Amino acid sequence: YSQVFYFNVTDVNEPPKDVFLSGNTSPREDLQSGVVIGILGSSNPEKNQPVDYKIVSINGIEKSTLFCLVSNTSHTFLHLNTSLDYTKISSFALNILATDRGQPSASAYSTIIVRVVPVDPCATGTAGCSRDATCYRLNKTDSNCMCNTGFRGDGQTCVEIDECKIPPDWSVSPIEFMNSTAAKVCHYGNCIDELDDFTCDCNPCYTGSRCDVRIRNTSTNPCGVGGTCNPFGPKNFTCTCSVGYTGDFC
Repeated sequence: YSQVFYFNVTDVNEPPKDVFLSGNTSPREDLQSGVVIGILGSSNPEKNQPVDYKIVSINGIEKSTLFCLVSNTSHTFLHLNTSLDYTKISSFALNILATDRGQPSASAYSTIIVRVVPVDPCATGTAGCSRDATCYRLNKTDSNCMCNTGFRGDGQTCVEIDECKIPPDWSVSPIEFMNSTAAKVCHYGNCIDELDDFTCDCNPCYTGSRCDVRIRNTSTNPCGVGGTCNPFGPKNFTCTCSVGYTGDFC
């Protein structure tokens, strides 16, 4: 014995899910208000039903007007409704309510993340910094140029500092410095300028980093341990020999 049973299956309207944003999901912070960020879409089990979208909140704030939705007969567009500033808000969490047009309708919530891409004037080459300066970003339109160590200027024009012509110790006033014996960077020698530094080529009979130490009876004495070195002009010297020593260099 056999019997055939028939069942009526009622289609239950299922809500759309997995709302997504196609297009520019990471807008640059220099975009202007009114620009289209992307198009909303979703995975709708009911293939032939249109879906309506609504922004419920942005970053937890309801009725926020930072973004808005504009729809036509086939798409819903996400528009930027403000100017962006990465230093203030670097990303937006949009809580979206998606509702289909079934009978009855079905709804579901999804969150879309829009991440702001910072604009760096230093990277775009619009800052106009000297090649001997470093560019520092202030905001999306402004930057600051600062001369590198060993240079001075306004950042757009930088010149190398001549350490042989400035006081190595800025704790004294320029007038006090110029009237002091330290006004010559290398006291008894020639100053050789280097980047952010200097070296001293000392005259005979003198040593030290500033050529300010008179050579006495040491191994570096050009007159040896038995003589006294006497400067004679910028590059010459004579030796005064001690008792028991003789010769040009004792």
